[in-house]
Amino acid sequence: RRLLGAILAGGEGRRMGRRKEEVGLRGRSLLAYPWNALAPATGGSILLQGVDHAPDGLEASPDVRPGQGPLAGIETVLRRARDTGRPGAVVAAVDLPRVPASLLLRLVRQWREAPDRECRAVVAGDGGRVQPLVGVYRVRLAAALSSWLDDGAERAVHAWIDDLAERVARLDVTRLPGAVGHDEPLMNVNRPEDLRRAAGLPA
Repeated sequence: RRLLGAILAGGEGRRMGRRKEEVGLRGRSLLAYPWNALAPATGGSILLQGVDHAPDGLEASPDVRPGQGPLAGIETVLRRARDTGRPGAVVAAVDLPRVPASLLLRLVRQWREAPDRECRAVVAGDGGRVQPLVGVYRVRLAAALSSWLDDGAERAVHAWIDDLAERVARLDVTRLPGAVGHDEPLMNVNRPEDLRRAAGLPA
């Protein structure tokens, strides 16, 4: 069964000066990069999560808890996946333009091959740093995440991932040069200076 794809774009982009999906990079919108990376892993069914409007080809999906960060965005995506009969969702943040499709496909393959009872999610990592906004999540996490947020727990995605402990597998991209193909695949673009640096890196 196909996974639901989602580009997490709920932030207001204060450090960038405007919403990140509106920013350009090398003649394309920042949004175009995760969109193209997600399409092979999902069959083209992709949400633009955290917005009221989306360009043709994407479906706008407002957060069920507006203004509460990317963890609330993941909650909305998992609810949508559950309600549409999907086994899970693959997500990528809009400010991660260097994530390649090959890496997402590798995450999906590892997720599909893992027993459900042992692994609920597979997320990317870069050595000692985990990037949970590039990952695959089972729909069975939807209820647990809603409870986490209802209980007033910390809204940081890393805190929730740490709480899941061994139920989350980490895929270290530094050990997968053939699956990445370029430097800094998990580079965040949060500020104008990040955008300039991303534009100067090899394609």
